[in-house]
Amino acid sequence: MFGKFLSHSSRFVMEGVKNLVPKKHNLPVTKLVAELVDTRETVGGLTTSAPVDPNEFLLFDPKLLHASSKDLVHARQGQLAQDVIVFVVGGGNYVEYQNIVDYAKQAGIQRITYGSIELVNPAQFIEQLARLGETL
Repeated sequence: MFGKFLSHSSRFVMEGVKNLVPKKHNLPVTKLVAELVDTRETVGGLTTSAPVDPNEFLLFDPKLLHASSKDLVHARQGQLAQDVIVFVVGGGNYVEYQNIVDYAKQAGIQRITYGSIELVNPAQFIEQLARLGETL
């Protein structure tokens, strides 16, 4: 009886501990970066809900400067970009930056740069939302 109680209580405690440990979630911008920079079979262990159309994004590779679009696709297959610049038009935040840096370490990207038009703290973000709410 005591053994059964101990078994149930230890299982209950373990479930509680699992809830305390944060799960690793990748933000949408990180998933997008993963789809664009990694053309290997798996995308750094990430799964996305919808595939990204690379034709919707600018990709500059100086090695393929004079290649046609067909040659560009074939040349990039099976490669992982080593130098990546991510620029967000609009507001960026530290959480996105850290998520992208963590992905880069996991995927083996040597250098990744994150930029945005504006990097705001939480108070500034709430202030912007208040101003936006006034205009609506």
